[in-house]
Amino acid sequence: MFISRSKVKVFKFFCFIFHIDKKMGMRIIMHFKAIKLSKILSIILIALFSIHFLLSISYPEPDKIFVENNESPIENINFKVKDSATWYFNGTGIYIDDKDPNYNWSKTASENDWCTGSGTWSDPFVIENVTINGLNSGNCITIRRSDKYFTIRNCTNYNSGTESNEAGLYLYQANNGILIKNNFSSNSNGIYLEYSYNNTIAMNNINNNNRNGIYTYISIDNTISDNNIISNSHHGIFFDRASVRTLIERNNITYNNHGIHFIRRGGDSPYNDILFNNISKNRRIGINFGDFRQFEFGNITGNFITNNLEDGIYIAGGVHNTHFINNIISNNQGMGIHLDYWSLRGCEYNIIHNNTITNNIADGIKLYRSNFNEISENVIKDNFYGIGLFFSNDLIIKNNRICSNIAGIYNGYNFRNNFTGNKFYANGFLIRGDLTHYSSITIDNSNLVNDKYIYYYIHKTNLNQNNFTNAGQVILINCSDSIISNLNVSKTTIGIHLYRSHNNTISNITASESTHYGVFLHSSNNNRISNNTLTHTKGLDPSYANSGGIFLYEGSSNNNITKNNLFHNSNYGIYIHGGCNGNLIYLNNLTGNFHRNLPDEKQARDATNSLWFYNSIGNYWDDYTGKDIDDDGIGDSPYTFSNNKQDPYPIWWDPPVFSLNAPSENQFFSIESPTFTITIEEGIADTMWYTIDNGKINTTFSGLTGKINQTEWDKKNEELVIIQFYLNDSRGYKNFAEIAIQKDLTAPVSSIDFIPHNGSNIINKTTLLILSANDVNGSGLSTIRYKINNSSWITYYTPFDLSNFDPGNYIITYQAIDNVGNVEAENTLLINLVDTSSQPEIPEDTKIPGYNLFIFIVGICIISKILIKKNPHS
Repeated sequence: MFISRSKVKVFKFFCFIFHIDKKMGMRIIMHFKAIKLSKILSIILIALFSIHFLLSISYPEPDKIFVENNESPIENINFKVKDSATWYFNGTGIYIDDKDPNYNWSKTASENDWCTGSGTWSDPFVIENVTINGLNSGNCITIRRSDKYFTIRNCTNYNSGTESNEAGLYLYQANNGILIKNNFSSNSNGIYLEYSYNNTIAMNNINNNNRNGIYTYISIDNTISDNNIISNSHHGIFFDRASVRTLIERNNITYNNHGIHFIRRGGDSPYNDILFNNISKNRRIGINFGDFRQFEFGNITGNFITNNLEDGIYIAGGVHNTHFINNIISNNQGMGIHLDYWSLRGCEYNIIHNNTITNNIADGIKLYRSNFNEISENVIKDNFYGIGLFFSNDLIIKNNRICSNIAGIYNGYNFRNNFTGNKFYANGFLIRGDLTHYSSITIDNSNLVNDKYIYYYIHKTNLNQNNFTNAGQVILINCSDSIISNLNVSKTTIGIHLYRSHNNTISNITASESTHYGVFLHSSNNNRISNNTLTHTKGLDPSYANSGGIFLYEGSSNNNITKNNLFHNSNYGIYIHGGCNGNLIYLNNLTGNFHRNLPDEKQARDATNSLWFYNSIGNYWDDYTGKDIDDDGIGDSPYTFSNNKQDPYPIWWDPPVFSLNAPSENQFFSIESPTFTITIEEGIADTMWYTIDNGKINTTFSGLTGKINQTEWDKKNEELVIIQFYLNDSRGYKNFAEIAIQKDLTAPVSSIDFIPHNGSNIINKTTLLILSANDVNGSGLSTIRYKINNSSWITYYTPFDLSNFDPGNYIITYQAIDNVGNVEAENTLLINLVDTSSQPEIPEDTKIPGYNLFIFIVGICIISKILIKKNPHS
């Protein structure tokens, strides 16, 4: 059968698509010989491609564009590259140098079927469906010195040479190219651009290359979009030296070293856009600007930058006028966004706006020596510091939502920063510096903590409650003679913060779950801190290992700290820093304060000469191990806490310590109530009482001995009775002990027996009489006794006979008594005592009972046998 040349090509394509050999393919075709081959293949291919297209369509759900769980809608994109097996090159790559007449585009296209086109915009040169195995030497495809329009499509390039400038595709001064739907893997670099402009790299799979996925060297006006750039040993995309007007858009850049890496070395890089990429799970930084000279007028927008093992975005200086907008930056092991300082260059005039920055191990946003930046309308949650500002001036920080960070905003040694409209939840401000720093910044009360106002006062006097209405955090700078009282400033960073503020009163403040301190005094003197409840400080910041309820820092002296409740703070209840002298600390309750990392630290630390008592009264420490034997409310030995400091008069009350001497555990008693005896070993008992019904009725007693109330005892049945004794001192501290005893109301049961016994009440004088008894309730037998006729009671010990009594009738009476005095009712038995030794002797041949009957039966048997022998047939 004749088959046209065009049909042969279709036939070969059919066999390749379905992975069948040519013989099998021919059988299929012959089976359908009544139908034209081209129609059959056309129908099959149309059906397959339609199904594939329908199945491959997917649309991200609207709520997946910016989602809390950081799922990227473009993660793991896969571009189906058409089979490129039409042409194979092993070891010999494609080389085009348009300035060389032997290797230019026109000559290449005229001599090779794999290259077509004329190099114009409407008819570019096309290299398509080529597979090149570079055999680890040189580039798979090289394009040099070309301004022609060209397209490289559906090619697979792998195993290029291993030099740093070798690649699956190498462009040198090659412009106007479109590189689309290619595979580049196992090369040195996937794609290498050098001095190459106006190229588009789109929808390629660029994976597992030994250096970089895409390397650009001083290249301008290129577009890199919609590529899978995965698991390259160095960087996903590496920009070396100047890169201008590059668009990096919608790429999936994962599992590389740095995701996108810009490096300085010789030129500025303005007007670059990084948009809507998934830059996740890279081994170091998501987007890295290393030692940068000048990156400006850039736009980093809409990216998912998550789960990288260092920072999400790191900028080592020199990035200016760049916008960081609408990015999701989360779960990175370093900072979310880190603007750093390098070689006299910080990062200035940048805008960080409307990003979601969550769950990063270090700061959500950190600025170091970077001025004139704006940070606005971001959601910043569950990082270390939400925003960390270090030596960075003239910043605008506004309208951010800052939640559950170790500190919401850390403002350290900065000038002229303006904070407005920020909303904090479960964190707040942490501010460091000197008076010039504090005085130059602006924090107005449009900033809120837990929907309550932040009050930041500078150079004020005589403030009172009206100046702190509905306060969520209070910061006073150089303020004096003021009263801060009756506030709840919980769940912030520092509840009350005083700097160079003197003669103030802080009282009746509740501050729980602060991340750093309940009350913090810095260089502040003669203040009174009293009657506050400061609890559950978290102490998660290792830079502030002295965190706790109250912290006096750097020259805070002559303050009075009294009557405060300091419960369960980490790391200290009270911490007094070096240089803080003459502070008076007494009548405070320190309970359950512990150091997160130093278990030997106890409750408080004092690096100065503070007094921890006043008028022989110190503080209460719940872990005090001494005694107060004299019951005066002061421990008899000092309390030693961290740094070997002591409270010589710790407040302590011991309940009296006593022991029960009688009754004994499980002792038995009957009708009469038991007596008791106690011994007081420590303390002074003010009141003593007992109960035998679990506190329903308490009976007080005085003295160390007594008897259980008989009326209450009579209410108890035969049962286990638990008696609880209580003693308390004059302050109501009580101790108790209990004992279980048995009430026994059942008498024992006795019985009598004789050995030998003939079954009647006729008893021989030599018969042994035996008495026995059983105590049913278990207190034990005390006595078994008996009497004969009207004799006195005789205690029974061992079996006995009645040989000394004359024959006749006798009444034996017997009973048992247990150990608690329960007496059995009397038992009586009438016996007939006989003396068998005085009766006639019985003949020997009649001594056996039935002897005569036995002789008679034997005689009958003998006569019967004789008669049977004489008449055997009868």
